[in-house]
Amino acid sequence: MRNTTSDLFCLQEEASVRASAIQHLGLLRGWARDQRLPITTTTEEEEAINELVVVLLHLEDEDEVAKAARRALSHLAPQVKWWAHPNKFSLHFALHQAAKHLSKTFSKNILRSAALTCMKPSANRLPAVSRVAALLLGHLAFRDASFIHSQDMASYGTWLEEMQQHEEEGLRRTGRSCLNIMQRACKHRQKGRVQRLVRRLLHCVHREPYPRDFLSCMPEHPQSRQAKGT
Repeated sequence: MRNTTSDLFCLQEEASVRASAIQHLGLLRGWARDQRLPITTTTEEEEAINELVVVLLHLEDEDEVAKAARRALSHLAPQVKWWAHPNKFSLHFALHQAAKHLSKTFSKNILRSAALTCMKPSANRLPAVSRVAALLLGHLAFRDASFIHSQDMASYGTWLEEMQQHEEEGLRRTGRSCLNIMQRACKHRQKGRVQRLVRRLLHCVHREPYPRDFLSCMPEHPQSRQAKGT
């Protein structure tokens, strides 16, 4: 299924086709859940998580695609025993909760696969999709950088540096922020076990829900916008 799913998301440029592909994927997973078909192998587990990641990346796609992605999450997330509360839904909240759940629940190899999925070419390379991909990668690294292999950093760095050359300022800022998070995460990981334990303890005492680098990338709260308009 993985190759077919990648083709559906990555090779279609029409928004209506992307929305239909996401809707089909969500319904397929929903059917599997209703039939109580469990995920029994590591391959099936990795496939389900990669599908979840791909759908997350389209949460800021064109309207009909984003709506389809939101609906598909209700079918995909239970397959990996997770769901962000719909009443508290926002882009960063969903990415933060997904990264938190994945890092606590699954192996480092599966996390690595999810992170590498973020770098795959998206449908017609929409800036909004690339931006969410970088945000999710940053959230994953912020939660637990142990999935980062040294041989992958060159690929991450090249991808994020290319993002910083984009004409859209928001995408450039996100690429720069994510690269900072990835580099810091690798630096802390290389300091050794004792330093990692101290950093983890400090993180638990002063818990930050989001990477500081992403604060400027977070959307303004709807109530704040209404207050400014009055």
